[in-house]
Amino acid sequence: MRFDGFVGPTYQARSLNFNSERCVNLLPEIDQSGQGKSKIAYYHTPGLQLYVTLAATEMRCLWSGENRVLAVGGNLYGEIFDNLGVPYFTPLGFVDYDLQPAYIYHNGNQPLIVSAGKVYYNNGAGPVYQLDAVSAAFLDGYFLALEPNSNRIRLSALLDGTSWPALDFQDQTTTSDRSVAIQAFDKHLWIFGRRNTHIWYNSGNADFPFQPIQGASIGQGALQHTIVELDNSLFFVGEDDRGGSAVWRTRGFEIERVSTHAIEKKIANPLATQFQSWGYEEEGHKCYVLTEYSGTYTFVFDVTTNLWHERAYWYNGAYEPHLGRCHCYATSGFAGGGMHLIGARNGGNVYTQSMNLYTDAGEPIRRWRSAPHLSDENKRTTHHSFALDTDVPTTKVTLAWSKDDGATFTTARAPSITPALVDDRKCPTWLRLGQSRDRVYGVAIYDHAGPVCVTDAYLELSKGTGA
Repeated sequence: MRFDGFVGPTYQARSLNFNSERCVNLLPEIDQSGQGKSKIAYYHTPGLQLYVTLAATEMRCLWSGENRVLAVGGNLYGEIFDNLGVPYFTPLGFVDYDLQPAYIYHNGNQPLIVSAGKVYYNNGAGPVYQLDAVSAAFLDGYFLALEPNSNRIRLSALLDGTSWPALDFQDQTTTSDRSVAIQAFDKHLWIFGRRNTHIWYNSGNADFPFQPIQGASIGQGALQHTIVELDNSLFFVGEDDRGGSAVWRTRGFEIERVSTHAIEKKIANPLATQFQSWGYEEEGHKCYVLTEYSGTYTFVFDVTTNLWHERAYWYNGAYEPHLGRCHCYATSGFAGGGMHLIGARNGGNVYTQSMNLYTDAGEPIRRWRSAPHLSDENKRTTHHSFALDTDVPTTKVTLAWSKDDGATFTTARAPSITPALVDDRKCPTWLRLGQSRDRVYGVAIYDHAGPVCVTDAYLELSKGTGA
């Protein structure tokens, strides 16, 4: 029989006895034709390839636009060039450094850098300090900056990031909630606090052009480094006055929850600096990537399928968070353009990311699926066979199972039957799998530097009694 639900999302509930599903480095894709062998299949997640290395510690920002790629790694700011496929990095100066992300904005002529609570303008010779701020935006010809530990928004002169008139500011006074970030989105200025969000528009006011939209407030705040524009929306990890954390998506001036209870268990009571997010689109998959970069995991929400999966770096026999910390897409105007660039969380490397890459910069990507529970009212069941419908070589697939709700697994087993490629069945099969009352199967795909597709799994079982 078909193993219903074998191909599915990550969902590790508070109690593994309820649900212990994991989907690591496997990308669920829903069949849109209605004629596929199954309704949903797994493909491989994209791999990484080293592109260029900055003389710095961890990467903190990548920005692309105006046919350029700018970067901040550690305290070093500079530009990435590509000479006929040979990339190199040119340092342009230094900025203040902390362990948090940096940000770059552009008005079409001038880059503005926000790093460690300070704003810098690049005059062509290197970063020049302008003012203290924790967040910035560019909207309608103006740079805007949020002063530290305040609700004050500063305004630059029109199209000039070197001029910040002392009297050009406005305080957010709708609530007492301390503002943590500002974001230009859909021709509006979004002001995020930890508990509330306010939306301003360009009113044309001569004293300060941006003013609150009456009634356009959201009773949900955000963690500063989780705000990402994707699929004509903003995605962010948010909290409110009632407690709890969730991942939200904007719909106009309203929001909707996109996280699951299982994800919310993982991100409960977050520190303000604990998470960082970035987004990208490849082959129609629009992905919001959420990393606990000082922790243990990376969760990815695929907007196209509304499903969550995990990304992880396999190192020294265990999973770590995905290597990526920041992202930009270098468009075709850039010398080496049309590529996703990923800044590393653990060093000064910049990688290219693609579905046509099958390792993490040469390291194998270990892919793992913990399947749903197999239980029939606690009756003893005999497991005769398990078959995996996949195009992965059978020598690269193992099967294990758990007797304790997915907390631990048996020693991995190679397939009992490994059909040759001329066999049109092509399903690695495991035989004589014993008995259980409740079992969680786990499939690993390892050391396979090639494409992955898992269409389904099949079981042959004999139902028993409650004895």
